[in-house]
Amino acid sequence: MEEKPAIGLGSLVSSLRVVYKSGRTKDLSWRRSQLKGLIRLLTEKEEEIFDALHDDLGKHRTESFRDEVGVLVKSIKHTLQNLEKWAAPEKAPTPLVSFPATALVLPEPLGVVLIFSCWNLPIDQCSPLASKKRISPLVPA
Repeated sequence: MEEKPAIGLGSLVSSLRVVYKSGRTKDLSWRRSQLKGLIRLLTEKEEEIFDALHDDLGKHRTESFRDEVGVLVKSIKHTLQNLEKWAAPEKAPTPLVSFPATALVLPEPLGVVLIFSCWNLPIDQCSPLASKKRISPLVPA
């Protein structure tokens, strides 16, 4: 059965799925460039983000940086520092009957994620993009 989103995000999600299915998201350099691009976007559009948060929610610039932009940038930088370690193969236990075989778990992207945020912390909700605990192999596909 085909999904039909009620709010018109179908074409966006479909195009993201095409990119995922192409295999491009598996490459660490691609993921790293996406994270760096997100930092660049947040840095270049910081003033516009602050203005929007002030106009929509009445947030002061300091509060916007502390609760939204700064937290996300810090989270992304942390992810960039740990991306290779998180994507590295991990040894997995093997049954004795399989001796001398070894097993590895290979973290890799699993699909496309659409993140909806709550109204009062609209940007901070993007931080799962940069969290290994939440969607590690997907960062950010």
